[in-house]
Amino acid sequence: MRTFSAFVAVVSLFVTGCAGPDPVKAPKEIDELSAYLFANFESETGDELVAGTEELRKFLKDLDLANAELDDRTFSMSPLQNDDWGGIEGSPEDPAMQLPLAVAALSDHDLTANIDLAGNKNHVCIDSNTTVYYDREFDSQKKCFLDGDCDTLRTTNEIRKESVIAKVWYDMYKDYRVITDEDGKETALISRSWTDKVWMGDNGKNSWDQIYAIDVSIPEGDQTLRYVVFWSAVTIGGVADDFYVNLVKTGIEEGYLNSDRFVVGKMCANPRDREYDRP
Repeated sequence: MRTFSAFVAVVSLFVTGCAGPDPVKAPKEIDELSAYLFANFESETGDELVAGTEELRKFLKDLDLANAELDDRTFSMSPLQNDDWGGIEGSPEDPAMQLPLAVAALSDHDLTANIDLAGNKNHVCIDSNTTVYYDREFDSQKKCFLDGDCDTLRTTNEIRKESVIAKVWYDMYKDYRVITDEDGKETALISRSWTDKVWMGDNGKNSWDQIYAIDVSIPEGDQTLRYVVFWSAVTIGGVADDFYVNLVKTGIEEGYLNSDRFVVGKMCANPRDREYDRP
């Protein structure tokens, strides 16, 4: 019996010692999962993003994205903390001031079409209706990314927003990353956006204090599951929080609709070639 027991112990030790690392597990709760995706954007292996986008896919599949009203696809989020920045240099302002939310949707186009949108320099008619100027600089090789030879695209964006509450210029960083499975098949596109300072509005009083966002696209046959989280904080006199949150929610939805229309060549009401003299 002692010989058998010793044999079992040796085998158990061998199996335990040779076992691979435990698979990465992402949070299942959508609030925590959203911050997890932002924090792990630069994951060296990408395992965290694979696990995270798979959990997100499960969440989105449980929603009736084809028929649900906007409010039924909108979710409140917790503020994005400094510990969730994942290596970026964000705004110095207090995260507790954020009014964050997420909106899910279903794109009528496949993942490739949504990836191709990243290669556009001008995102007027791809972004929300309040975006009247949007010029993109590519900080890494665009062709390499669009051809599928690179998994990451880094951009810096000069943006002009004009809405009923304020007008502002700001610069925003936005990086894209394509997630692939073991066979090299594209399973998701995720982008991470942020500003690193406070941007003052035209009147010198209003300000955009914090902007952080993730945008995830996951293939669903010939369509694409979409999910955007926007953690933001503004200082605008006389504007109630609920009113601002509604503008953000509507703006995200406009971005979904505009990007789907742009894929098939439909332009928005805002002129894409309008010139601005930025102060």
